[in-house]
Amino acid sequence: MTTTRLSLSGLYRLPWSVPDNIISWIEPTKNCNLSCPGCYSLNSPGAHRPAAEVSAELRRIAEGARSDVLAIGGGEPLTYPGLTELTAEAKALGFKPFLNTNGLLATAERLKELKAAGLAGVTFHVDSLQNRPGWEGADEEKLNALRAGLGALCRPLGLTCYFSMTVTGSNLPGVPAVLRWARANPATAHMALFISYKEPAAGGTASAGAEAPLPEVWARAAEAEPGLEAAGYVNSALKFSKAKWLVSLAAVSPSAGVLGYFGPRALEALQAVPHLLRGRYPGSAAPRWQRAGRLFSLLTLWDRGARRAALRAFLEPAAWTSPVWLQPLVFIEPDTLVKDGRPVFFL
Repeated sequence: MTTTRLSLSGLYRLPWSVPDNIISWIEPTKNCNLSCPGCYSLNSPGAHRPAAEVSAELRRIAEGARSDVLAIGGGEPLTYPGLTELTAEAKALGFKPFLNTNGLLATAERLKELKAAGLAGVTFHVDSLQNRPGWEGADEEKLNALRAGLGALCRPLGLTCYFSMTVTGSNLPGVPAVLRWARANPATAHMALFISYKEPAAGGTASAGAEAPLPEVWARAAEAEPGLEAAGYVNSALKFSKAKWLVSLAAVSPSAGVLGYFGPRALEALQAVPHLLRGRYPGSAAPRWQRAGRLFSLLTLWDRGARRAALRAFLEPAAWTSPVWLQPLVFIEPDTLVKDGRPVFFL
């Protein structure tokens, strides 16, 4: 798929299920230091859950799910007093603990402590809708400086580092700026996630603008990066012909740019082989593996996209002296149901 028109035909339908997928989720707190439009969660100051209750839920998740990653969210997890202990317990139970954070409280010292406890990675949620202290009025392009600073906290620690943004009608024009920054910095932005804003938002949060459906977000990204291709998708549980997740997987050189896109067969192999060997679909990779794009393109030469990426990496002189990174883009439009008069979002 090489045009701005979105078609799922021929893409790999990711085979995840509730008990057997890439990620499980736990929320030890509802306390947050920001109030973001479109947040799926209520912001309840000081609402930390008891450690024993969180630990019991974590063990239930470990017993019932075969997830690779455990996302520790909230609320803002860095406000949770027992975060270090929760991270260590998740690691001991076989998960890769990931922090889903706005980054306001992220410091090199705190992340180093969490890394020692077993933290595998961080997803920083940064966008122009948040009205961050010190960044009021900044657009997505200006916020790339903040993204770079947050990524610099992770890189020396060897932490996997992802960046997510909520996309509305108002900040949709900023998607290309975030995409260009991620492509230029694959050693910092190991993955970029674009999450479509859904209304009504939990907790009665005021609207930040019109919704931006996944196909519109994809089209804006594809206009900014001609040739952008998707490899796989997760279909909506409410409409099977609609994508809830759309995944693109590129081979990226910091010096030569995008060398090509891994196709459906390569993505299938990168999911199915680890599941066969380890019993889990991979939800993340350490930076040392993501910078092995040349190796993965050679290992999946039966995939047309991987062959093109491998050939260009060989023929492009600018790519000879730099690593080739495997950099996913993920576009998400959550399913939404209304229960007891309130929205429930399903990522």
